[in-house]
Parts: sequence; structure tokens; C-alpha cells
Amino acid sequence: MCPSGGPCYDPDRGMDAVVGRDRELGAIEDFLDRDEDARVLLLAGEAGIGKTTLWRAAAREASKRSFRVLSSSASPAETRLAFAAVGDLIGPHVDEILPELPTPQARALEVALRRAEAAGPAPDPATIAVAILSSLRALAATAPTVVAVDDVQWLDAPSAGALAFALRRLGDE
Repeated sequence: MCPSGGPCYDPDRGMDAVVGRDRELGAIEDFLDRDEDARVLLLAGEAGIGKTTLWRAAAREASKRSFRVLSSSASPAETRLAFAAVGDLIGPHVDEILPELPTPQARALEVALRRAEAAGPAPDPATIAVAILSSLRALAATAPTVVAVDDVQWLDAPSAGALAFALRRLGDE
């Protein structure tokens, strides 16, 4: 154990570097080994028990196993920044995604991610949510994809709403 009481973690060593969490690491490996297309893994517990350490190890392991990892780690200071988490998750892939989206969705996503000025009124939140759903589907179509969100309680409200909308509608993706 680390001095903080949570598990120790060396990011260069991945899952092997987490000490004292064999059961949780085994569950993460089982999750990543499943043949099912759609799946959800939730790391829950009291503050300070090492969830972020396990989250980092899981994301790193998924990446090593050739999953595309879309990640966001929110903080209390970011709760007022609209679409900050969506920017973390989708922003690095937006140039790949935009050509796949219908024009209204592409435009809404560009405005939400502050890549374009709104021409007229702000995009409808429903259009942004559908654009995020379409984006996740487009990314999942090209590579196995993991959406990894740490500290979900600190997500900005627009990202949380749009992600909830999209994740409820994903099927086998």
C-alpha cells in the first residue's frame, strides 16, 4: 500500500504495478477478455480507496490490448465548462469523425468543442447528443473502443447529459 492507503501505481508498468488489488485487477482483465461487443465496467467505492489507480491501469491495459481508449478525468473546477468531458473523449478523434457525420451533427459538434463559431443560435443540445452517439458509433466501427470516465460525479452537466443519452442508445457497438 502507498502512504495514502490506496494501491500504489507506476504508470510505466501498467496492471503489474498495482499492488494489493488482485481481485479488482482480475475483474478488469476478465472484462477486457470478454468476447461480447457491448459491456460496462463500473469502479465504485468510497473516496480515496484507489479507484483512479485502477481506472488508469484498466485504460492502459485496454490500450495495450489494441482497444481505442477514449478517456476523461473530470475535476470539480471543470463542472462549469460545457462539454469539457466530451472534448476529452472525442476531441482527439474529431477530424476522423466529422466526415462521417451528417452536416447538422458535424456543425453542432464543432461548435460544442469550440472548433467553430455558432452561426446563429447555439446548437440544440439534442443535436449535440445525437452527434456524440454517432461519433461513438463511428469510432467503434473502426476499432474496439473503451469509453473511460474517471470521477463521473465531476462531469460538466452538458457532457453528462449528452453521454448518458448516447450510452443508453448504443447497442452492439
